[in-house]
Amino acid sequence: MTVDESTDSSKLKYTTNWELVNNRVGSTIDSGSTTNSEFKLVDDKDDSAYAQLQLDYTNKIVTAPLEISKNVVNEDGETDYDTNQQFTFAIALDFDGDDSTYDYKTYPLEYQLKEKGASGDYSSTAYRTPLDGSFTIKKGESIKLLNIPVGATYKITEKRVIGYVPYKVGDQNFNGTFVGTLAEAENALNFINKVNPTNIAISVNKTLDGQAYSGSKFVYT
Repeated sequence: MTVDESTDSSKLKYTTNWELVNNRVGSTIDSGSTTNSEFKLVDDKDDSAYAQLQLDYTNKIVTAPLEISKNVVNEDGETDYDTNQQFTFAIALDFDGDDSTYDYKTYPLEYQLKEKGASGDYSSTAYRTPLDGSFTIKKGESIKLLNIPVGATYKITEKRVIGYVPYKVGDQNFNGTFVGTLAEAENALNFINKVNPTNIAISVNKTLDGQAYSGSKFVYT
């Protein structure tokens, strides 16, 4: 007898393990890590006995991390710009792809942080985002979101900050929302903001302290 399992209906990736058990004596007949299993419908201990077989398939979702870093450039879009400004992001996940029954949803995700100027890998401490999937990083910092299902679609939204505009994710133009699909490896995104000077109107009042106004002009810089 041959049994084949298919996970093609899911956008996610799974590992598969199976085990064939002789329930009469409680022993394992065979096992494997493929989607198909092949065996005979007989008792492996006694050909004359009534076969009491049980085939168990176990699937496990494959996960991978998603790394996000932050950079800021000047108005020209090229010159590095140093700032201690915090930038807030939120990530939402869709597990069944486009044109599906379910929409994006946020989850509390575990993550590790690499601070600006830190040498080596991420900190060993694991943090957790709020239920809305939000997190905050500064220029030069990186965050590694952990245990996201491979094949899931993610939507990352950056909250607007006065004085800065979303600019690029890597080489792609960025308008504040970025959508991608998690691969098994090399999931690294560099979010870049561009400085956007803000014009502010300032009202100035002049007091003459009782002196007669002569029509003079006052210059402010």
